[in-house]
Amino acid sequence: MRKELFAISIIFLFLIAGCLQKNEFSNTPELRFIGMSKDSLMQGFSKEDSIVFLMELTDGDGDIGFGDGDTLSESILITDLRTGNISEQFNIPKIPENVVVNGLQAEMQLKLFTTCCLLPENIPPCDKSDKYPYDTLQYEIIIIDRAGNKSEPVLTPPIILICN
Repeated sequence: MRKELFAISIIFLFLIAGCLQKNEFSNTPELRFIGMSKDSLMQGFSKEDSIVFLMELTDGDGDIGFGDGDTLSESILITDLRTGNISEQFNIPKIPENVVVNGLQAEMQLKLFTTCCLLPENIPPCDKSDKYPYDTLQYEIIIIDRAGNKSEPVLTPPIILICN
């Protein structure tokens, strides 16, 4: 899918960096799905529609995000489970090491733009079909830290794509 089909908006609503008590977060990043803004999208080639996923992120050493000199550059991988292919990759800006003293806990929002229905019978993607008015979409999301640790995959609930 084209990069223009997706956009990401990451908002760190809170950080726990220097609390008095020690956080017991794993050094492998962990994601927890909290919710999504809606359960259906109108199909499209561009920014006709979007959905927002709310997730919680924890990481014991806080080595999240990549900066200019890092060999890796993508911190979030999003797979379209209809195809099994990574549909998009995004980078979280590098969080300065002096900010994260006692682990990281944050809520983040991922805003993804719509995609095309993938219909049977060799119907081209994003075509309209009275025979197939809907498609179902589900994403798998993982996060990778600077040490290369990958979170366990988080699955979104199924999303209805309206094809007509």
